[in-house]
Amino acid sequence: MTVSNDNMNVPEIIDFYRVHGLYKSRQDYSDKFKHLEFFNSYTNITIEVINKYCSMRSATGVRNSTINRELSIMRAAFTFYLKHKPVNFKNVFVGFKGDL
Repeated sequence: MTVSNDNMNVPEIIDFYRVHGLYKSRQDYSDKFKHLEFFNSYTNITIEVINKYCSMRSATGVRNSTINRELSIMRAAFTFYLKHKPVNFKNVFVGFKGDL
């Protein structure tokens, strides 16, 4: 499974991070990753998509601190992936300031 230069393959990005970036971590992130499946259907994540995720999580009663931790995982996954793969998209999670 390969990411083209135009599209983000979120499941691949998260899986790559999970396998290659978190293999030394003692922390169990599985509960955090399950909520991030929201992004799997998008081939281009924008600020609007991230805001939609934040609104959806807030509507289910999740605290802002939890949402921020989840977004931090996505930011780290994208940063790690972009560091190791020759793709042509930016990490939209970097510098994101939502309405939280």
